[in-house]
Amino acid sequence: MNYRIQDLIDIPKLQGLLDSLSLVSGIPFAIIDLEGTIFTRSGWQDICTKFHRVNPETQRDCIESNKNIVSGASISSGQAQITCPRGLIVIATPLIIDGNHLANIFSGQIFLVEPDWEFFRQQARTFGFDEQDYLAALAKVPVITQKKLDQYLSFVADLAKSLAFQGLNELRNRETHLALRESGIKLQAMLDNIPDLVWLKDQESRFLAVNEAFGQACGRRPVDLVGKTDLDVWPRELAERYRQDDFDVMALGRRKQVEEPLSEKDGQTRWIETIKTPIRDQAGAIVGTTGIARDITERKQAEATIRKEREQARQYLDTAGVMLVALDTQGRITLINKKGCAILGYDEQELLGRNWFDVGLSKTRFEEVMGVFRKLMQGEFALVEYYENPVLTKAGDERQIAFYNTLLYDQQGSIVGVLFSGEDVTERRRAEEELRLQSAILNNMTEGVYLIRMDGIIVYANLKFKEMFGYDSEELIGRHASMVNYPTEKDPEETAREILDILDKEGVWQGEIQNIRKDGTPFWSYASVSVFSHSQHGKVLVAVHSDITERKQAEEERIKLERRLEQARKAESLGRMAGAIAHLFNNQLAVVIGNLELVLDDLPQESDFRPSLIASMQASRKAAETSRLMLAYLGQTTGLKKPLDLGEAIREALPLFHASMSVDVSLKTEIPPQGPFILGDSAYIKQILGNLITNASEAIGEGKGEIAVSLRTVSKAETQGLRFIPLHWEPKAENYVCLSVSDTGCGMDETTLEKIFDPFFSTKFVGRGLGLPVVLGLVRAHDGAITVENQLDHGATIQVFFPLHTQTLPSLKEDQSVSSVLEKGGLALVVDDEPMVRDMAQAMLKRKFGYQVLAARDGYEAVEIFRVRKDEISLVLLDLSMPGMNGWETLARLRALRPDIRVIIASGYDEAQVMQGDYPERPQAVIRKPYSLADLKAVLEKVQKGGIGSASAP
Repeated sequence: MNYRIQDLIDIPKLQGLLDSLSLVSGIPFAIIDLEGTIFTRSGWQDICTKFHRVNPETQRDCIESNKNIVSGASISSGQAQITCPRGLIVIATPLIIDGNHLANIFSGQIFLVEPDWEFFRQQARTFGFDEQDYLAALAKVPVITQKKLDQYLSFVADLAKSLAFQGLNELRNRETHLALRESGIKLQAMLDNIPDLVWLKDQESRFLAVNEAFGQACGRRPVDLVGKTDLDVWPRELAERYRQDDFDVMALGRRKQVEEPLSEKDGQTRWIETIKTPIRDQAGAIVGTTGIARDITERKQAEATIRKEREQARQYLDTAGVMLVALDTQGRITLINKKGCAILGYDEQELLGRNWFDVGLSKTRFEEVMGVFRKLMQGEFALVEYYENPVLTKAGDERQIAFYNTLLYDQQGSIVGVLFSGEDVTERRRAEEELRLQSAILNNMTEGVYLIRMDGIIVYANLKFKEMFGYDSEELIGRHASMVNYPTEKDPEETAREILDILDKEGVWQGEIQNIRKDGTPFWSYASVSVFSHSQHGKVLVAVHSDITERKQAEEERIKLERRLEQARKAESLGRMAGAIAHLFNNQLAVVIGNLELVLDDLPQESDFRPSLIASMQASRKAAETSRLMLAYLGQTTGLKKPLDLGEAIREALPLFHASMSVDVSLKTEIPPQGPFILGDSAYIKQILGNLITNASEAIGEGKGEIAVSLRTVSKAETQGLRFIPLHWEPKAENYVCLSVSDTGCGMDETTLEKIFDPFFSTKFVGRGLGLPVVLGLVRAHDGAITVENQLDHGATIQVFFPLHTQTLPSLKEDQSVSSVLEKGGLALVVDDEPMVRDMAQAMLKRKFGYQVLAARDGYEAVEIFRVRKDEISLVLLDLSMPGMNGWETLARLRALRPDIRVIIASGYDEAQVMQGDYPERPQAVIRKPYSLADLKAVLEKVQKGGIGSASAP
């Protein structure tokens, strides 16, 4: 080959590519032929062009260095790499095309490691370079790794070779075209006399010549096809296939014979058998392909018809999901399908012609079954159309087969064999047996078991589970598992996600779950949940439930008992505290209030002390009210319970409460026209309603809102699941009256909600924190309970439940058996263990009511005084709570001495609370501490008219 580098490569194009690469990489490149002609030069460093190749001495060194590296780069030695005398790396890579060394690719003027700056500074001084400019040029020289350098050089070499080979191919194609053109006329004449399709193509798969038959096939003149490709002649899909065949032939260098479709000019597709052969030049190089194609359409059609019929027949047999076997009258296998071979473990050729009974039956059964078969073939036995039998496989295993049989007849009606289909039911029978065993095990378990798909649908439940939950199978299967889960505040999907997270981490979830039976009864179970793959339903959850209702009930009873004991301890403690309040705090207030009234009553209206005393009186009465509210919270204020129309009581009270509400707050009511009835104290019921409405109004605040008050009757069953306050309270009556007060206010957070019934807790700046605690105490005193429904920023609903009263109680009649009438003045006996209370009572009776007064510090002293002066004493003011002998015991002793003596009992409790219990003697009146002059006057008038107790001996 006598080609030059400039004959093969587009030099300007290569220069542009190398300029771009040098700009990106920072590495200089050059291509120089063996004569020293520079064809491309890109990115040469300033340190070389402006310094080393300018100075005569260093220039000589550069030229000598280039000669050395050129002599080192050759076909045999490959790439040469040196460090030039000036300290830079220079590389020469031979450019070898088709085995000829045409040029060298030069690169370099780089560093593989950081340069020695002192060396170059000394070099600048040695050769007289401007040191600053020289070092600036040095700083521009790139430092790259050997690996990166090799990669760039390899790329440049491959690029140059690629361009060179492209040029070489173009030159060879032109030469080939010239050679072929010379023999074109001769060749065309030969080709046109061949009836088959004949063509020649170059390396680019362009037609060089085609014969007349080829032109007729594609509807063009042969001369018009020269220079065209298959893409210009045939549909694209066919053309791409033809071209690929050409390239395969040229790449492999050997002929290729294929059968392929051909689209004719009329649109019809015919089949041709094509033989393609590579064309070589004198040097043996492949320069194109030649091909000849023969029409084989009729043969292909005949083959296709035969193949289709055969495949169709075989497909019928092989697509059957069962074994198909045909036997002749001797029991030999004449046909067996793919499924039959698979079941038996044989290839088809191993079975055809063999005796079926010898292959498929054990030796112990061969003679018996073969005898029956012979008689069947002779018509002596009727055919059994269906039966199940085991068959032997090639491996010696038995498979259970369900057979369906039919006899085969010839045209004369004679039996020529039998055809049977056989379904392998081995696994089905095993699965059925396993299912029967599993079902028996599951249905005899003491635990309830059920399977749940991942979407929550129940797909199986054992007998115990159905019994446990009270459902039949059809009521469970296909339904969502939430139907058996007790409804809670927690989102069921959130609970399911928590369980699945634990299953993913630990493989099993175990815990207690509250469920609900079909009849609505809640119960607890201990559940163990795991995941497994089900053949029909995919991934499922297996849940095993053990009923722990009795254990939970025992635990709940224990907890309830503990709570009751704790509540009892608290109640006992609070009771003692209430007694202390009633006996001490109220006694002290009684002294303060009584003495203030006595002073105010005697003080002139114009006195400067009167305002201060009045303020002290008001403060004392507020303190007394707080004491009463505390007693109410403790449930020690019961009031006078009697049959009460709760609806009527609420309707009477609502206008007063409505008037105190903001004009921006509307009041909505839903009260029955009559009833329902409870046993209660009307005043306390109104206080309950007033406190609830006040609380609701304060929750709404100054904005607009609505308060709803409703009254309805509910059954005990309807209260199931409610969270009652007090915690230990449980509904005992069959029916309850529910008073509901709702508001659209701000609602409460969890912290506030937990404390709203604690005494003295308030979120209001001026609140005493006794409104709701008093409601709770009064409700508790009425044997009722409270529930609270709350939604932060949306309001709250408080429901109060009172036992429904259905019977009318007889009205209490006051005893009118008092034998004498109280006259103004007289001798009174004051009995109290508190000296100041005694003094205050004495002063009131003496100064305001004209009594002469005797005083006793306890019950014992009172009895002794009364024993001596019983005929003179007309009235006894008796404290209830005294150490030693209390008020009830003292009353009985006094009445024993004189049955008609009038007695007033003083106590910190209200009259109803005092009168609770079965006592042999009753007072004429009860006065609540602390009391005023007006309270005492009213009681004295009541005693004068006749009190509630008996003044005669029982």
